Amino acid sequence: MCVSAAICEKVYRDTVWIDDSQIAFTVNRAYDRIKDMLMTDWEVWQKWKGYYSSQRWVCYYELLHWMTEDVGWEFAERMAVEFHRSYENDEIDEELFSLEERSNLYILAKDPGYVKRFYLGKVILDKRVYDCKNKVNDLEKVVAEKDRMMQAQRKSYEQRLAKKQAEHEKMCSRLEQQRLLELEQQKQKYESSVTFKAGRVIMFIPSGIKRLVFRMMKKE
Repeated sequence: MCVSAAICEKVYRDTVWIDDSQIAFTVNRAYDRIKDMLMTDWEVWQKWKGYYSSQRWVCYYELLHWMTEDVGWEFAERMAVEFHRSYENDEIDEELFSLEERSNLYILAKDPGYVKRFYLGKVILDKRVYDCKNKVNDLEKVVAEKDRMMQAQRKSYEQRLAKKQAEHEKMCSRLEQQRLLELEQQKQKYESSVTFKAGRVIMFIPSGIKRLVFRMMKKE
């Protein structure tokens, strides 16, 4: 009975759907072997047949959700036949099932096609939801990739802009230094010229006379 649980635990929504009937019926064969072992001792079988049946049907219902439509249809037919056989042989202990599971068993007892219509409908719906989620995931990846590319382009543009601004500032600084150097050279050239020196001498004479007059006025 633990074998079935291990098989069910290996089936995840993010993996693959069971699309091989032989793989699906591996569970049936595993339960058949367990039943054969239990029935070697009639008292043991009578004691545990209800628990055995409850575990088998819970696993069957769970496993059915992970099958493709074709495999699930075939599995549901086998499941309905085995259920009616177990019900007729008094192997079903309804107290071991939940209220929802019990309701499903009652409906299945009256209508063998119930499993096909209800559970396969859920399988198809689950597959559509699964496919939609995959498409959404793919679209999210595309959007994320485009966003990453846009960010990379924006970063590259910002880097180019920053580089151009740095080059512009460097050029402006170099031009300013060159301008100041030219002004200093012109100043030195002007101050060392004969005209500038003569002008200073000429300007010094009136200034000297003014200072002399001021000193004389102060003495008076």
